[in-house]
Amino acid sequence: MKTLKTIFALLFCIALLSGTSSCVVYSRHDNGNHKGWYKNQQNPHHPYSANPGNSNGKSRK
Repeated sequence: MKTLKTIFALLFCIALLSGTSSCVVYSRHDNGNHKGWYKNQQNPHHPYSANPGNSNGKSRK
């Protein structure tokens, strides 16, 4: 009887794990390998751009 309970518990755990793992969606990210306009240094919204309007206000009098 003990082996029957062990087998049932093992099957229940396997069914539970396979049932919950089938609902997981994996998405692939580019991990920082960006392309496009926001990588351009001439973009006025880029944080390291020398374009006007990106100063922090210290140069104003």
